[in-house]
Amino acid sequence: KAIVQMQIEGRKELAAIAAALKQGPNKPLTTQDIKMANELTASVKDANYGISEADRFIKMLDEGTIKFGAVENLASKARGLAGSSNPSDVAKSDMEKWITASINAVLNQAKGVQAKDDAERAQRQIMEALDKNDPKLVRNGVQRIKKLLENTKDDAISGLELMSQERQRDLTTRATAGSAPKVIKLD
Repeated sequence: KAIVQMQIEGRKELAAIAAALKQGPNKPLTTQDIKMANELTASVKDANYGISEADRFIKMLDEGTIKFGAVENLASKARGLAGSSNPSDVAKSDMEKWITASINAVLNQAKGVQAKDDAERAQRQIMEALDKNDPKLVRNGVQRIKKLLENTKDDAISGLELMSQERQRDLTTRATAGSAPKVIKLD
């Protein structure tokens, strides 16, 4: 019985060694590693989407598709109350929602008081700019959010690269592959 038990244990050890050799030098990922890699990957993809939206809003501001001004801002509010918003009004609304979502994404990813304070300060400045009459101020605010999103993306990629080095496997490909998700407009 002892010999049979030793043979069974020997086979189990050989199977474990064979499995480790098949896997190569990669260290297995723990559940916590997988969770963190998924969170960092989602942060990169969210940042990519936010950056592409920032570029879209900057282009609209540069082209004058989104209009600002004392009279325009009042007229926009009146049209909204009357239920007859124009494309500029809709774009403003979309931009306000994007600003809030982007700042929340940055705040969720931010580590430490300084990063959170920076994001909250940027949010206040941008939301104040939306009520102003100058599209240049709004454009500057959108660019500030874009920079925050780029920093968030860089931090997440750095985290994935560090995990890749520690676990001896590439965890960045999934996060950096492809482009931002497609935006579906409902009219």
